[in-house]
Amino acid sequence: MTLDNKHSRNAGKTEFNFQEKKQAIVSTVNMIMEKCGVAPLNIMEKATLEQRITELYASHGINEDPESIYDSKGMLKNGPSINDLERFIRGDQQLERVHKCLVFILAD
Repeated sequence: MTLDNKHSRNAGKTEFNFQEKKQAIVSTVNMIMEKCGVAPLNIMEKATLEQRITELYASHGINEDPESIYDSKGMLKNGPSINDLERFIRGDQQLERVHKCLVFILAD
């Protein structure tokens, strides 16, 4: 499973909405939480997860600028994977439940 940079080019214009991407990842994590049989993310977990997603994407050179999904040669950068997210939040006490569920799902 990847957290790829879904985007499209429309008449040369890049369409990438980082806020929508973060919300999609949070929704996916909530589905994973449901599959694990635990309560959905609480407000603090959600806020922390959104911050960690921002940091994870930044570590790949991707931010709110739609052009940041491309490298200097105009090629699409590799975005982080769900495995990257699992490793990135490992040890974050606020996201301990999320981490346990990701480990469970990734072990399948």
